[in-house]
This record gives sequence, structure tokens and C-alpha cells, in this order.
Amino acid sequence: VAQRFFAEEPAAEVLGRVPVWRLAGELLRHRSSVDLVVARLDRLSAAFALDASYVAVPEWVGAHAPVPEDASRFCRDRNSLLHNMTRARRAGLQPCVSHAARDFEEFYDRMYLPFIRRRHAGQSVVSNRSRLRRCFRQGGLMWALRGEERVAGGLFRTRRRTLALVVIGTADGALDPLRDGAAFALNLFLFEYARTIGCTVVDFGGSRPSPSDGLLRSKACWDARVVASRTTFYDLCLSWH
Repeated sequence: VAQRFFAEEPAAEVLGRVPVWRLAGELLRHRSSVDLVVARLDRLSAAFALDASYVAVPEWVGAHAPVPEDASRFCRDRNSLLHNMTRARRAGLQPCVSHAARDFEEFYDRMYLPFIRRRHAGQSVVSNRSRLRRCFRQGGLMWALRGEERVAGGLFRTRRRTLALVVIGTADGALDPLRDGAAFALNLFLFEYARTIGCTVVDFGGSRPSPSDGLLRSKACWDARVVASRTTFYDLCLSWH
């Protein structure tokens, strides 16, 4: 937010943790001397401590896309998706679904962990093994194969008629498969699989709440709509003069 509204790097004053009963007074005391206030608050505390001068922005937003009758035809009708589908097919990527427990362990250790650490570095938030194992038991793994090689994988779960993509990974955390269209291929394979098991919605998970966020824009290509995120109860509350 600061990078979009200030010409230079702003000087930040961090309040850290403040007891909720002192919060309204602390923020009011600082507002007269700053240009922008950003308060990360759970919604109950925000209703108690903030007045109507604050704009609440969800910390994360979800994205739900309807499952098309024919995912490949859906891609061919959209230039951005057609380009990615062509890349994935040139790379020779093919789908394979697994529900074997040993495959989960391989995915977590050799794909998910190295991938998220390499791609997001210090900003990575790692889901623990037990949580992802529960998700796996409610769904499975979708592999993107090149021949017999597992190039990338996506862990998914199903709830009623919704298939949710939880996390993805690549072999040894390599980023080259992304340039070959592996992430797109996983999405395409999951849409095709969702149709076969009777799901009508694919839940892409969370994104930053900004129209310029690349991840959210890529989900929009699949006709995804923005929904409230199930993974957070926090908002970023903004106030400025």
C-alpha cells in the first residue's frame, strides 16, 4: 500500500501489540501526526476499537471458479489460457491422481517444502505436515508427469461439490517447471478431474486482495470470483487524512 501511495519510502512507526482496551486511544493519538494508519485486527476487535473513518480490507481473499463442461475447450476460447495450454502440451505434461500415503510423504518432503522455500524465501509460510496430511486424506494428489517423471504435484481436497487446491510443489523445488506451464497444467488437470467426480466448483485458495496481484489475476482467467477467505479472520484497517 505504501509503495503505491507515497513517492518515496515512508518512515514507519510500528506500534506492535497493543491491548484492545487501549487501542482506540493509541491510534487516535498517532493519527494527527501520520499520513496513513494500517492496523491489522481481527474483526471483533476492529468493531470494538475503530470508528467509521477506517476502511477495512480483507487480509486475504478466496477465489472460486465454476467447473466448465470441457476444460480444454474453455482454454481454447481464451487467448491467455490457450497460450499456457500450448506450453504445457509442448512440455509433454500428463495427469495422474494418487491417494497413496507414501506419495504424500514424498510430495511434502521433496516437492512442497523445497518449492515454497525457494519461491517465497523469507516470506514463505509453511503449512505443517499434519494439516496437509488431513487435507490429503480428504482428497489426494494430482501429479504432472513427463513420461514416468513426477515434474510437479498439487495437493487437493474435496468437500461436497467443491474441489480445493491446497498447495503445489515441484520436484526438488525447481522453478523451471513453472516456465514449462506446470502450474497451469495442474489447474487444467484438476478442472478435468473435478468434472469426473461430480464437483462443480474449484476453490483456488487465498490471494492478496489487490487487482494487481499476479496470482489473483491468473485465477481470474478461469472466471474465478472473489469470495471471503476461510483462512483468516483479520482485516487490514486503513485510515488517512
